[in-house]
Amino acid sequence: MKKLNLTQHIFLDQIKINQEIINYFKKTHLVNKQVDDNGLETSLYFSQVAMQNKILSMVSSLLEPSFGRICKELNFSSVKFKDVWLQKYKLASNHDVHVHKIKNDKTQINNYSFNLYLECTKKSGGTTFFNLGYPYVYLNQINIKPEVGKLIVFLGCLPHTANPSKDNKKFILAGNVEFK
Repeated sequence: MKKLNLTQHIFLDQIKINQEIINYFKKTHLVNKQVDDNGLETSLYFSQVAMQNKILSMVSSLLEPSFGRICKELNFSSVKFKDVWLQKYKLASNHDVHVHKIKNDKTQINNYSFNLYLECTKKSGGTTFFNLGYPYVYLNQINIKPEVGKLIVFLGCLPHTANPSKDNKKFILAGNVEFK
């Protein structure tokens, strides 16, 4: 008898974040600001159209060492940022189960997403990941607690949720990348 496994990786790393970078993000003029019914503020302030600005440079230099190690682990040679945004969570706000998909891409094998906790406390909501196929098939879940500087990198099509925050301190940088 032969046993086969289907595996999806979630990478965790600890990033030392300079307070100057956090302050820059907090002061950055947020455009396309959206507030949902749960009080989650999402600001898409750069995407494919505006990839040459200072924010991309800051994000790239901050995350490059971690993404370089992930490239090696996954046998890719480079990473390209597709979208990056900030999310500020208010008291009790959350983000329901969702997946990320890069538009016009039929294969998701090299499309990953990330969350970087810029600010949070132990009362801030963590992130829960579910097996592929959830919510139709539930096999397991992984709960990741918030911690300043914690970077989570995961297959973008992996179902996940941002759990309700018990404070208003949670502030994350999130995005989608393509490994090549």
